[in-house]
Amino acid sequence: MENNKKRKQKPEQLVEEKPRKERVMFSAPLLHQNLTSTMAFDWPEFMKESQRIKAYSKRFANTDINEIFGVKTKLTCNSNETPIELNAGDIINLKIRSITKDGVTFETRNTKQVVLSNINLYKYEKFRKFLPSYELKAEVIKANREIVYVDIFKPMIDEWLKDILKDPDIQRNVRNDKSIKVKNLHLTHGGFIGQAVVPSISEFVGQDYMIEAFVPGSQIVLNIEENFEKWEGKTIDVFVSNYIDKPGTKNQKSLICSRKDLLRFIGDQNIIKIFDNYCRGGEEWSNASTKQYEGVVTGIINSSKKCGVFVELPELNITGMAEVKPDELVNYKPQDKIIVSIKDFEENLYFDQTSQQMKHDLPYVIENDILKSCDIKPILKMVR
Repeated sequence: MENNKKRKQKPEQLVEEKPRKERVMFSAPLLHQNLTSTMAFDWPEFMKESQRIKAYSKRFANTDINEIFGVKTKLTCNSNETPIELNAGDIINLKIRSITKDGVTFETRNTKQVVLSNINLYKYEKFRKFLPSYELKAEVIKANREIVYVDIFKPMIDEWLKDILKDPDIQRNVRNDKSIKVKNLHLTHGGFIGQAVVPSISEFVGQDYMIEAFVPGSQIVLNIEENFEKWEGKTIDVFVSNYIDKPGTKNQKSLICSRKDLLRFIGDQNIIKIFDNYCRGGEEWSNASTKQYEGVVTGIINSSKKCGVFVELPELNITGMAEVKPDELVNYKPQDKIIVSIKDFEENLYFDQTSQQMKHDLPYVIENDILKSCDIKPILKMVR
């Protein structure tokens, strides 16, 4: 065998190349003020997908998704709140963005429903000029899945009435007039229907904001009224007594008002001034006791203890009793006009140990400018 004999050559074996590790490329936003879209990315490279996830989870852990991707959106709700579906009766907070002839634009945070006003707010010029930029409470009047109608004034009325009905005496403020006006009275069964001016809302919008009011016939004057027709179309000042839901409507109130309560309050203030002069004596009481008033007879009393006529003094809005002899009572009847003066007062006296003399027991109470009570009974004298 020859050493130089050619060996049989084996065929070349193909060596497989190891697979190349591909790099994962992931777009991440550059957080700067010029970033306006998801195309503005840097392109860091990671060897593994898990590295990419960990790196960007850490980097953007406390960043809002809109900030990460540079998306400028206006959300209808807080990112931390789940949008809710509003229903009639719900109270919500909102801001008024604009008011035009075509309607009102609201800003809301907790619903995707379109929010509209149930009344035309454009007519209130002051309200339109000084557009509220702060949050207002509004009540949903009616709603469906797409649209809700709200009333921004109803919560204000409810708040105003809540304070009055909780303590009606707050209207008897001797320093700050709390009466309201009822306009355009119309005679109806049992009294009068008119339009009450709500003070707080009227000041807010710059013109009269009115709701319906009812004044019972017994509450239109201090004592007796025989000519109810004379009040037709008049404007009067009243105190609020209560309210009812307006018949045939939803979410609308009708106030129940009293002019009589207001007249009593005015009369109490007048008689307190005169009584204080009486207690002090001197020239002021001398002048007050000689002043003559035109009065109207409202009633007659004839008993074993008292005998006389009750007389209303319209100038002072007070009623007192004038002593009359029993045999002269037949000369007087209700609605008679007579002239009287204030002669004296029914009073209670007590002995003061400090001064060692008799003093007047104060027949009225004023606390924090509120006239809580007044029990001053004037004694009248017939002049003619």
